[in-house]
Amino acid sequence: ILIVVPISGFTSIAGSTNLKGAAGQVAAKLNMIKQKAVSSSSLTELFCCSNTYKIRRLDIASNVMKDESSENLPKEITFDKTVTFRFSSSGFPQPGYFGTAVIKDAAGRSKKIIVSSLGRIRIE
Repeated sequence: ILIVVPISGFTSIAGSTNLKGAAGQVAAKLNMIKQKAVSSSSLTELFCCSNTYKIRRLDIASNVMKDESSENLPKEITFDKTVTFRFSSSGFPQPGYFGTAVIKDAAGRSKKIIVSSLGRIRIE
């Protein structure tokens, strides 16, 4: 019994750490694409769905958002719904493309990644 209690506590802490790390990873990507939008003077977005997020940029010639890269969240961590954050060349989010992305783990814990209408990115 004395061995089981510390192991279950460790599992809980490890899961919480994975969730916090994943939220930090997504927030870092949001900051990166915000800077990329400014430096490239083009619309850039982060599309979040299931356990994947994609970086897309507007192709001026075709006027279509094209995938640049795609990454997965750690195992058993997913976005609770599909959400897209899009930044203009000014570094501000486009109208309708700011808000909150919620990620959850298998234990039901969650973290919120919030992008304000002014482009401030934070984790709750």
